[in-house]
Amino acid sequence: MPNPLQKHDMFSATRRAHLEELERRESHEEWEGFVKGWHKLEQLETEWGRVRSTFVDDTLTLNVGGSNVDVSRADLHRLPALSEVWKLANLFDSDWDERLPRDANGLMVLDESPVCFKHLVDALGGALPTDEQAYLPYVSNALGVPSPTRVPRRRVDSEGSVMLGVGDLLYRASRDGWDTKHFHTRCGDDSPMTVTLYRLNDASNRKGLGCSVLGCFSSVPGTPPRDGSTERKSSPGGFVFILTDGSRSFGPTKLELDPRNARRGCGVVVLGEDRMPSFHDDLGILHEEERHRSRTSSTNAKYRLWTDSDAFYVPEGCSFLEYDGIDMAETKGYRVWSAEVERGDDVHRFAQSKLVEATEKGEASASALGAVYGPGVALNNRDPVVDFSVCGSRTTTRITTLHSTLQLCPYLVARLDQSKWTENKDKHGRWLIKDCSPAVFSKVLDVLRMKKRAEWIGGEAKARVAVQATDREAIE
Repeated sequence: MPNPLQKHDMFSATRRAHLEELERRESHEEWEGFVKGWHKLEQLETEWGRVRSTFVDDTLTLNVGGSNVDVSRADLHRLPALSEVWKLANLFDSDWDERLPRDANGLMVLDESPVCFKHLVDALGGALPTDEQAYLPYVSNALGVPSPTRVPRRRVDSEGSVMLGVGDLLYRASRDGWDTKHFHTRCGDDSPMTVTLYRLNDASNRKGLGCSVLGCFSSVPGTPPRDGSTERKSSPGGFVFILTDGSRSFGPTKLELDPRNARRGCGVVVLGEDRMPSFHDDLGILHEEERHRSRTSSTNAKYRLWTDSDAFYVPEGCSFLEYDGIDMAETKGYRVWSAEVERGDDVHRFAQSKLVEATEKGEASASALGAVYGPGVALNNRDPVVDFSVCGSRTTTRITTLHSTLQLCPYLVARLDQSKWTENKDKHGRWLIKDCSPAVFSKVLDVLRMKKRAEWIGGEAKARVAVQATDREAIE
């Protein structure tokens, strides 16, 4: 018969096993609720003809009238809008729309004057030529961007809270200081649910992993023990993830607990006064003085990342272990909702907010699509992209437009007859227009674009462009 001490030990072991099982079930239920919400979101996006991008990037490369233009989504979102319903940025959110016309290289095509577009989006192209100034108001109206517009160009975080769907930014090392006390002060007891992001700086480019972003989700506060010791806390639902792989060889990935640790049903956060929170021995950062774990020679970074595969399973081909020893460029901590909300509510509220966001984004995108590309494209009718190589007396210029624009010119429609013009293509597969000034051909397309838009609107507006005296005869 067990003695009282043995009974106490048996009770403690049973209680501990029961608590761990409750934690495992709670974590599983939370994640299942999140997954259901996410699947519903993807279903709605599919119904709208939208697909999720596999890699989140801050910069877009657009084909604007044949010129490749780089612009960040952040800059587009900061542009003021003429419409209260849509803005130009709605076309180019991180979730891309299959209905958008694309060129042979997969770039989204804007059938507008590249010079005017660059001028509208923060004067990317510098001063606007005199002969383009008369056309600028038309492009401004077509793209829904007031003219003139000057928006400060600055790079914003591609790993910011809008993308993650989390709440306030609590801590940023470059802003608040790298000392761990600043992190604990800002991400302590009043913020039990946090997402911490680590952005890397592979200065020597030895691995090609610069600008990679890793992170972890914790459901327990980041406050260390008051006695200065190190403590290991169970974090139900906690996990480690790769948000951005700098080499672009591996997409965003959530690491699952290794089967050996899966029975616990949760991650373990290691907390200490002199350290940032880490998950088991799998993910954390060390001060540069602790060189025994570092393998880089740089002395600029204050902290370096360590990675291992102690508790979490690293999929084959995943670059997670290659991040070990790389310098830190930035660390951020975000609050996930509020401290008063239950964890289960957090997950469902997050999923619900994503559904609301997706609905609003879909409606704005549909409005923008119809305004910029016309009702046909908005109704999922394909508008093929047409690429030209226009050969002038001195230069050959690539000019891109849409098939719907060319339909207003019977002469061009006849020339684009595949059966009659199969030989007149260059090595890139573009239609050849010989002995024609690229500037003149661009003006012709400008007129056709205005006429096409006038037909959509049903107005009586005349198509007007400014033409240099030397080009007037060619235009006629």
